[in-house]
Amino acid sequence: MSSPIWNFFHLTTYEAMAKILDGAGIDPAFTQGRRHVSWYVTRKLVTWAMPHVCQRHQVELSQVCILRCKIEITKMAKTSHAGVYCTDQIFYPVTVDSAEIWLQHEEKLVFVKGTRTRPGKWYGRAAH
Repeated sequence: MSSPIWNFFHLTTYEAMAKILDGAGIDPAFTQGRRHVSWYVTRKLVTWAMPHVCQRHQVELSQVCILRCKIEITKMAKTSHAGVYCTDQIFYPVTVDSAEIWLQHEEKLVFVKGTRTRPGKWYGRAAH
């Protein structure tokens, strides 16, 4: 009997997404962290992960996309934060969404902290 398949979400920049969609998949070998693993979150934590990706990659929210993958839960490793998973395997996305459009559909706000070169900003439906 196979294990249940869950929807996991991987957030990245549009630049990296182009490489992923060109056939490479979400490959842990291209990660910037100490561990060569790909990070995924559950649906509830997508808005939580958005500011992290903006800060980590020094991009605006308009440059972040959300890749949805269907993955067996046994292929994922839990982390110390509930809803955050990692894996050293390559997976391919099923759908791609813009982070800004995601926020509008979810009717949530997210604050992306500023850096030395740009101020912090609120994103989401109520921000317009």
